[in-house]
Amino acid sequence: MITRMHTLIGALVSLILLAGPALAHDTKRDSNGCHQDQNGRGYHCHGGAFNGMQFDSKREFELLSSGKIGKAPTRRPGGGPAGTASTGAVQSGEVELAGKARALSGDMIRIGRTRIRLFGVDAPELNQSCRAQRENWKCGQEAKKALDEIIDGQNVTCERKTVNGRRGVYAVCKAGKFTLNAILAREGWVLADPNQSDEFRKHELVARIAKVGMWRGEFVPPWDWRRGIR
Repeated sequence: MITRMHTLIGALVSLILLAGPALAHDTKRDSNGCHQDQNGRGYHCHGGAFNGMQFDSKREFELLSSGKIGKAPTRRPGGGPAGTASTGAVQSGEVELAGKARALSGDMIRIGRTRIRLFGVDAPELNQSCRAQRENWKCGQEAKKALDEIIDGQNVTCERKTVNGRRGVYAVCKAGKFTLNAILAREGWVLADPNQSDEFRKHELVARIAKVGMWRGEFVPPWDWRRGIR
């Protein structure tokens, strides 16, 4: 009897020790189901629309979820023809291509003779239509137009990324201080590509909440459209 009681007490102690950190973890969550990382260097969520998502800080989460940094940049006047791409360092994290750029589609640009696909995102095809307010609209063409407007003649710099099993140049590109991949996702013109990276999921979520770009109505994901799903 005593041995059985000791066994039960031991089991209860083990459960308390195991549950303690989990309960403490839960009590730190805010109304969004999110909390600061234990090391204080990040902020992540366990429930709701942001479930499983990691942010640099609570401030970044608040800005993204409010849509305050989901707006398009101020379009500056100017512009001009695409120039010659200059090639720099090829190590990760450094600029590889730079120059005047123009949009070829919602997720592809040309710098000089080099075609560059934006890494981690996927735009509707040029001939793809979406639907909003019971009407079809040319979301593929609009996505291309949005990319051109964001570039707006600014110098573009690109950091090349490796994509296994894919040919061509994939990169994260910036026009001025704006990262093209991110701002297109925040404006709803591209989807985060699940086969490449989760880096732009939180930006896509801003567009979903604000119902902008493709998210203002119904659409077929570009990867399904290319498979013939309409």
